[in-house]
Amino acid sequence: MTAFLSEDDGLTWPYRLLLDARDNVSYPDGTEAGNGRLYLIHDYKRCGGGYILLSRITESDILAGKLVTPSSALYLEISHSRPVDS
Repeated sequence: MTAFLSEDDGLTWPYRLLLDARDNVSYPDGTEAGNGRLYLIHDYKRCGGGYILLSRITESDILAGKLVTPSSALYLEISHSRPVDS
């Protein structure tokens, strides 16, 4: 899963930051806080005991293509469901 940034109203998307390179990621959602920080949430291995993860990033991170803001982070675990026994 990758975050992209456009500076020309969506005509081009030259800036990107890889958030999660693994297979089985889904259901992204996000918001921008008043201070400009971006909070992005996604699932990993949704079925069978998966995770809900948070990425806390800035536009500067996306522009650089890597985390450059000291308080930015990827793979912060919000929740981990346990497999259900059948």
